[in-house]
Amino acid sequence: MNERDHFDDVRHLVNSGTGVLSGDGADEQYRAAPSREPGGIGYQCRCDNCGLTSKITISWDEFIIGANQQLPPNWQYQPRFGAMTPNVGCGQCRAMVPLMITPDDCAKQVRVGVNSGQLDPAYVAQANQQIQARAGGHRR
Repeated sequence: MNERDHFDDVRHLVNSGTGVLSGDGADEQYRAAPSREPGGIGYQCRCDNCGLTSKITISWDEFIIGANQQLPPNWQYQPRFGAMTPNVGCGQCRAMVPLMITPDDCAKQVRVGVNSGQLDPAYVAQANQQIQARAGGHRR
């Protein structure tokens, strides 16, 4: 029996990193451009529904909570992606803004905050102890 590759006409696109699920348009759609803000990190995110760009600021406290594998208040856990998302609607159409953040992302941002002098390491250590005590060993 002849084993034909039914995708031989587009296989080179996939292997080269191009194709329908990548490229400049997809990169622009799903990129969340971060910037340092007073009290946290701001992200520019494009709404999947209407295309409007929204700015979402994640506070240092939310990053510290997420780094401890806990869900910050008013956030949702997305088990399909293994990530958390702030419960923020688009400023125009009110659809959920697609900003997915993992606990590893949170830990990275906490390190950025400490290394840049925006977060006091003693504050982070104290917050970590309080969060872990409240969680009682339960982690997401």
